[in-house]
Amino acid sequence: MKPLNIIIADDHPLFREGLERALLRIQPDFQIFHASHGIKVLELLDSEVVDIIFMDIRMPDRDGIEITRSIRKFNTNVKIVAVSMIDDRVTVIKIVKAGANGFLHKNTDVGELEKAIETVMAGRFYVCHEIADYESEFQDKDYEVESNSQVLLSEREIEILQLICNQYSSKEIGLKLNLTEKTIETHRNRLILKTRSKNVVGLIIYAVEKGYILPDHRRKE
Repeated sequence: MKPLNIIIADDHPLFREGLERALLRIQPDFQIFHASHGIKVLELLDSEVVDIIFMDIRMPDRDGIEITRSIRKFNTNVKIVAVSMIDDRVTVIKIVKAGANGFLHKNTDVGELEKAIETVMAGRFYVCHEIADYESEFQDKDYEVESNSQVLLSEREIEILQLICNQYSSKEIGLKLNLTEKTIETHRNRLILKTRSKNVVGLIIYAVEKGYILPDHRRKE
Protein backbone atom coordinates (compact mmCIF):
# COMPACT_ATOMS: atom_id res chain seq x y z
CA MET A 1 0.00 0.00 0.00
CA LYS A 2 1.34 3.41 -0.92
CA PRO A 3 2.03 6.02 1.81
CA LEU A 4 -0.96 8.21 2.68
CA ASN A 5 -1.53 11.36 4.71
CA ILE A 6 -4.08 10.56 7.42
CA ILE A 7 -5.90 12.56 10.08
CA ILE A 8 -7.13 10.79 13.21
CA ALA A 9 -9.91 12.96 14.65
CA ASP A 10 -10.85 11.87 18.15
CA ASP A 11 -10.88 13.58 21.54
CA HIS A 12 -9.36 10.58 23.36
CA PRO A 13 -5.52 10.56 23.16
CA LEU A 14 -5.27 6.83 23.95
CA PHE A 15 -7.55 5.95 21.04
CA ARG A 16 -5.63 8.20 18.64
CA GLU A 17 -2.34 6.63 19.71
CA GLY A 18 -3.74 3.12 19.38
CA LEU A 19 -5.15 3.79 15.93
CA GLU A 20 -1.87 5.37 14.84
CA ARG A 21 0.04 2.25 15.91
CA ALA A 22 -2.41 0.08 13.96
CA LEU A 23 -2.08 2.25 10.86
CA LEU A 24 1.72 2.18 11.00
CA ARG A 25 1.59 -1.60 11.15
CA ILE A 26 -0.17 -1.48 7.78
CA GLN A 27 2.27 1.02 6.25
CA PRO A 28 5.19 2.50 8.27
CA ASP A 29 5.39 5.45 5.87
CA PHE A 30 1.89 6.75 6.58
CA GLN A 31 1.98 10.39 7.70
CA ILE A 32 -0.34 10.67 10.70
CA PHE A 33 -1.87 13.91 12.00
CA HIS A 34 -3.81 14.10 15.27
CA ALA A 35 -6.91 16.25 15.84
CA SER A 36 -8.57 16.31 19.26
CA HIS A 37 -11.51 18.38 18.06
CA GLY A 38 -13.35 19.28 14.88
CA ILE A 39 -11.86 22.73 14.34
CA LYS A 40 -8.38 21.19 14.34
CA VAL A 41 -9.47 18.93 11.47
CA LEU A 42 -10.43 21.96 9.39
CA GLU A 43 -7.14 23.68 10.25
CA LEU A 44 -5.14 20.63 9.14
CA LEU A 45 -7.04 20.48 5.85
CA ASP A 46 -6.07 24.10 5.25
CA SER A 47 -2.37 23.36 5.72
CA GLU A 48 -1.88 19.75 4.62
CA VAL A 49 -2.78 17.53 1.68
CA VAL A 50 -4.82 14.77 3.33
CA ASP A 51 -5.96 11.47 1.82
CA ILE A 52 -8.13 10.02 4.60
CA ILE A 53 -9.75 11.25 7.80
CA PHE A 54 -10.78 8.77 10.48
CA MET A 55 -13.58 10.76 12.07
CA ASP A 56 -15.03 10.19 15.52
CA ILE A 57 -18.72 11.06 15.71
CA ARG A 58 -18.72 12.53 19.21
CA MET A 59 -16.24 15.36 19.75
CA PRO A 60 -16.31 18.29 22.18
CA ASP A 61 -16.73 21.36 19.96
CA ARG A 62 -18.46 20.18 16.78
CA ASP A 63 -19.46 16.58 16.23
CA GLY A 64 -18.15 14.43 13.41
CA ILE A 65 -21.39 14.75 11.45
CA GLU A 66 -21.21 18.54 11.42
CA ILE A 67 -17.50 18.55 10.57
CA THR A 68 -18.03 16.05 7.76
CA ARG A 69 -20.80 18.20 6.34
CA SER A 70 -18.54 21.28 6.52
CA ILE A 71 -15.65 19.50 4.80
CA ARG A 72 -17.85 18.39 1.90
CA LYS A 73 -18.68 22.00 1.11
CA PHE A 74 -15.10 22.62 -0.04
CA ASN A 75 -13.40 19.23 -0.37
CA THR A 76 -14.91 16.26 -2.21
CA ASN A 77 -11.60 14.45 -2.63
CA VAL A 78 -10.58 13.54 0.91
CA LYS A 79 -11.95 10.20 2.10
CA ILE A 80 -13.80 10.29 5.42
CA VAL A 81 -14.28 7.12 7.45
CA ALA A 82 -16.44 7.42 10.55
CA VAL A 83 -14.99 5.51 13.50
CA SER A 84 -17.21 5.20 16.53
CA MET A 85 -18.66 3.02 19.26
CA ILE A 86 -22.02 4.54 18.33
CA ASP A 87 -23.75 2.33 15.81
CA ASP A 88 -27.41 3.25 16.19
CA ARG A 89 -29.33 3.51 12.95
CA VAL A 90 -30.09 7.24 13.00
CA THR A 91 -26.50 8.33 13.78
CA VAL A 92 -24.96 6.07 11.15
CA ILE A 93 -27.34 7.29 8.45
CA LYS A 94 -26.69 10.92 9.39
CA ILE A 95 -22.90 10.73 9.01
CA VAL A 96 -23.14 8.74 5.78
CA LYS A 97 -25.49 11.29 4.26
CA ALA A 98 -23.23 14.08 5.53
CA GLY A 99 -20.54 12.72 3.20
CA ALA A 100 -18.66 9.88 4.88
CA ASN A 101 -17.13 7.23 2.61
CA GLY A 102 -17.36 4.47 5.17
CA PHE A 103 -18.04 3.43 8.74
CA LEU A 104 -15.86 1.43 11.14
CA HIS A 105 -16.74 0.32 14.65
CA LYS A 106 -14.06 1.17 17.22
CA ASN A 107 -13.58 -2.49 18.03
CA THR A 108 -12.07 -3.03 14.56
CA ASP A 109 -8.83 -4.93 14.01
CA VAL A 110 -5.85 -4.21 11.75
CA GLY A 111 -7.13 -6.49 9.01
CA GLU A 112 -10.46 -4.70 8.71
CA LEU A 113 -8.75 -1.32 9.01
CA GLU A 114 -6.55 -2.15 6.03
CA LYS A 115 -9.55 -3.41 4.05
CA ALA A 116 -11.44 -0.19 4.78
CA ILE A 117 -8.53 1.94 3.56
CA GLU A 118 -8.16 -0.07 0.36
CA THR A 119 -11.91 0.08 -0.27
CA VAL A 120 -12.39 3.84 0.13
CA MET A 121 -9.17 4.68 -1.71
CA ALA A 122 -10.44 2.57 -4.62
CA GLY A 123 -13.54 4.78 -4.72
CA ARG A 124 -15.95 2.38 -3.03
CA PHE A 125 -18.00 2.65 0.14
CA TYR A 126 -16.97 0.57 3.14
CA VAL A 127 -19.51 -0.85 5.59
CA CYS A 128 -18.38 -2.81 8.65
CA HIS A 129 -20.48 -5.82 9.60
CA GLU A 130 -21.93 -4.06 12.69
CA ILE A 131 -24.02 -1.75 10.46
CA ALA A 132 -24.53 -3.96 7.42
CA ASP A 133 -28.27 -4.18 8.18
CA TYR A 134 -28.63 -0.39 7.79
CA GLU A 135 -27.12 -0.28 4.33
CA SER A 136 -30.37 -0.15 2.37
CA GLU A 137 -31.42 2.97 4.29
CA PHE A 138 -28.66 5.18 2.94
CA GLN A 139 -28.65 3.89 -0.60
CA ASP A 140 -30.19 7.13 -1.85
CA LYS A 141 -26.97 8.98 -0.98
CA ASP A 142 -25.12 10.56 -3.92
CA TYR A 143 -22.10 8.30 -4.35
CA GLU A 144 -20.56 10.07 -7.35
CA VAL A 145 -17.14 11.56 -6.69
CA GLU A 146 -16.34 14.71 -8.66
CA SER A 147 -12.59 14.10 -8.72
CA ASN A 148 -12.73 11.03 -10.94
CA SER A 149 -16.43 10.54 -11.79
CA GLN A 150 -16.19 7.10 -10.19
CA VAL A 151 -19.50 5.82 -8.83
CA LEU A 152 -18.99 4.52 -5.31
CA LEU A 153 -20.48 1.07 -4.83
CA SER A 154 -20.76 -0.52 -1.41
CA GLU A 155 -19.33 -3.97 -0.74
CA ARG A 156 -22.86 -5.44 -0.82
CA GLU A 157 -23.62 -3.77 -4.16
CA ILE A 158 -20.41 -5.12 -5.69
CA GLU A 159 -21.29 -8.60 -4.45
CA ILE A 160 -24.77 -8.40 -5.99
CA LEU A 161 -23.38 -6.89 -9.21
CA GLN A 162 -20.97 -9.80 -9.60
CA LEU A 163 -23.75 -12.33 -9.01
CA ILE A 164 -25.94 -10.59 -11.60
CA CYS A 165 -23.05 -10.83 -14.07
CA ASN A 166 -22.81 -14.53 -13.21
CA GLN A 167 -26.42 -14.90 -14.43
CA TYR A 168 -28.00 -15.50 -11.03
CA SER A 169 -31.68 -14.54 -10.75
CA SER A 170 -32.90 -12.21 -8.01
CA LYS A 171 -34.41 -15.19 -6.19
CA GLU A 172 -31.11 -17.12 -6.36
CA ILE A 173 -29.10 -14.10 -5.17
CA GLY A 174 -31.52 -13.63 -2.28
CA LEU A 175 -31.11 -17.24 -1.20
CA LYS A 176 -27.33 -17.00 -1.52
CA LEU A 177 -27.08 -13.79 0.53
CA ASN A 178 -29.96 -14.52 2.93
CA LEU A 179 -31.95 -11.53 1.63
CA THR A 180 -35.47 -11.30 0.23
CA GLU A 181 -36.07 -11.33 -3.51
CA LYS A 182 -37.65 -7.88 -3.17
CA THR A 183 -34.47 -6.52 -1.52
CA ILE A 184 -32.35 -7.89 -4.36
CA GLU A 185 -34.66 -6.30 -6.93
CA THR A 186 -34.28 -2.98 -5.09
CA HIS A 187 -30.48 -3.33 -5.19
CA ARG A 188 -30.62 -4.25 -8.89
CA ASN A 189 -32.69 -1.16 -9.73
CA ARG A 190 -30.41 1.10 -7.65
CA LEU A 191 -27.35 -0.31 -9.41
CA ILE A 192 -28.90 0.46 -12.79
CA LEU A 193 -29.73 3.97 -11.61
CA LYS A 194 -26.34 4.69 -9.97
CA THR A 195 -24.31 3.41 -12.91
CA ARG A 196 -26.58 5.23 -15.39
CA SER A 197 -27.25 1.96 -17.18
CA LYS A 198 -30.45 1.43 -19.18
CA ASN A 199 -30.87 -2.22 -18.31
CA VAL A 200 -29.04 -5.29 -16.98
CA VAL A 201 -27.00 -5.58 -20.17
CA GLY A 202 -25.68 -2.07 -19.57
CA LEU A 203 -24.98 -3.02 -15.97
CA ILE A 204 -22.85 -5.96 -17.09
CA ILE A 205 -20.96 -3.75 -19.56
CA TYR A 206 -20.32 -1.28 -16.73
CA ALA A 207 -19.04 -4.09 -14.47
CA VAL A 208 -16.60 -5.26 -17.14
CA GLU A 209 -15.39 -1.74 -17.94
CA LYS A 210 -14.78 -0.90 -14.27
CA GLY A 211 -12.98 -4.16 -13.54
CA TYR A 212 -15.60 -5.65 -11.23
CA ILE A 213 -15.73 -8.78 -13.38
CA LEU A 214 -13.65 -10.21 -16.23
CA PRO A 215 -15.15 -10.34 -19.75
CA ASP A 216 -14.90 -14.16 -19.87
CA HIS A 217 -16.35 -14.66 -16.39
CA ARG A 218 -19.18 -17.19 -16.38
CA ARG A 219 -21.40 -18.70 -13.73
CA LYS A 220 -19.94 -21.88 -12.35
CA GLU A 221 -22.19 -24.42 -10.66
